[in-house]
Amino acid sequence: MPIIGISSNFNKLLEKATSNLNLEPEWPTILSICDLIRQGDVSPKNALVAINKKITHENPHTAGFGLLVLESCVKNCGSPIHDEVCTKQYMEQLKEIAKTTQQESVRKKILELIQAWAYAFRDSPKYRAVQDTMRIMKAENFEFPALQESDAMFSADIAPEWVDGDKCHRCRVAFNTFNRKHHCRACGQVFCSQCSGKFSTIPKYGIEKEVRVCNTCYDQVNKPVVVTSKPETDLPIEYLTSSLAQQQQVPPKKTEEELREEEELQIALALSQSEAEHKEKEKKRATSAIISNSTAFTKIHYSPPPSPEPSPKIIQEEEEVDPELAKYLNRQYWEQRQSALEEQTARLNVTSPSAPNIGSSPMPQKVIAIKQQNGEVDPEMKSFVENLRSQVEIFVNRMKSDSSRGRSIANDSSVQTLFMNITALHSRLLKYIQDQEDNRVYYEGLQDKLTQIKDARGALDALREEHRLALLREKQEAERKKQMQMAQKLEIMRKKKQEYLQYQRELALRNIQEQEREMQMRQEQQKQQYKQLAGGFQSIPGFMGPPNQGSPVRQMQFSAGPESQRQQQPLLGLRVQ
Repeated sequence: MPIIGISSNFNKLLEKATSNLNLEPEWPTILSICDLIRQGDVSPKNALVAINKKITHENPHTAGFGLLVLESCVKNCGSPIHDEVCTKQYMEQLKEIAKTTQQESVRKKILELIQAWAYAFRDSPKYRAVQDTMRIMKAENFEFPALQESDAMFSADIAPEWVDGDKCHRCRVAFNTFNRKHHCRACGQVFCSQCSGKFSTIPKYGIEKEVRVCNTCYDQVNKPVVVTSKPETDLPIEYLTSSLAQQQQVPPKKTEEELREEEELQIALALSQSEAEHKEKEKKRATSAIISNSTAFTKIHYSPPPSPEPSPKIIQEEEEVDPELAKYLNRQYWEQRQSALEEQTARLNVTSPSAPNIGSSPMPQKVIAIKQQNGEVDPEMKSFVENLRSQVEIFVNRMKSDSSRGRSIANDSSVQTLFMNITALHSRLLKYIQDQEDNRVYYEGLQDKLTQIKDARGALDALREEHRLALLREKQEAERKKQMQMAQKLEIMRKKKQEYLQYQRELALRNIQEQEREMQMRQEQQKQQYKQLAGGFQSIPGFMGPPNQGSPVRQMQFSAGPESQRQQQPLLGLRVQ
């Protein structure tokens, strides 16, 4: 029977959330109930009355789901529901239910909730009734379970009240019939569907199911946590045994040779830049010295300036240069190294074609597909990418070096060679890009298939659930028919028993009637014998009449025993003869 003052939608949701046919909690339905209470469609008092009817239900599953709904309302509905739950009257009701119920799971859950609420509101004098009730129940020898602070997380942070508005809090778009308003469960502000289209759990409010949140709160809740360095022994076992722990979490470290080469390259670039700056200063100095001579001015612009004679101080400094530093200052060394890299690149271009031939690949296509599915990178493509990256880096560094020196790129043969090499590798790069695009399309197709499989699995689960319910209904129907057959059999046996008792009664009455007839026949025979005896006594001399009419003496003689009769029989016999 629905509660007066509660909408039919709330009753339907509550019936669905507390149905004894549920195998798992209906979290979307429970959150919808919390939303109805929070937005004011249902008053907290009436909602608690309806929930109490489910808690006191005789079915333990319904009562357990009712307590789960109550717990979710306390965690998600804020102070309006707290003001109703944490009263002395309601605590007395829960205490009475825990005392009188025969269901151990319901009693344990009520004690767990009271303990969690007492811990959550320990600093609120307004809700002192919860702690008082817990103390009284402990004094009455109620055994409370171990306290889990995670169950009382809502004590520190309570979900904010929902704010009403006519525009989106973020994009300021007005709400209308087609652009509906949505509330963020984390901040309580009102948003449109575009600004609140994400779902996430909110652990600090005790919301363990994914609910609607705005984009900003989603980024705050799901931002990556910076983990400080801890010993490996402090990591959980689940993480150590997972596949994620087996993966490489940090980029691969460079070898000492690579680091040394990179350092040498950086030093060479720095020295080249300092040399260019020195030449620029010398050029400005020469320009300011011969500014009055126009021919010299023209020569300065169209021909490189003559290198100044090194001073003795500079010569002395060059003689004292460290051999390691001289290596970096040796331009011939770096040119030879550049030519060696160019020869290596040329050999790679000759040995490997620009477009790889799939048919001539030594690795079978099936093995390549399996490696691609496992996330492994083709070693050939990896080497090509590394080669191309090194070529581009050298090309960029060479251009920077020429630019810092004031040297024209068109006159640098190394830059031209690198440009030709990168151009030659471009076609192969396009081929790999096309292959990656094909792989992306292939994986998207696999993703679509996975989605279809997921939908099919959901449909299959729904069909299994329908089949299970059909079997359950058939079982209940068979049980009902069996009970009806048993009732019919009992009715037939009852009727047979009544007929048998009626037959026994009639048989007893017939026996009694037969006995009565026999008694009557015996009485008739006795009367006949008596008459015969009376006729015989009248023929005896001295007999004055019947015994009843004679004297007392004769009467006494007539009433003599059978021995006197046996003594008189011979006389009667003689008399008759």
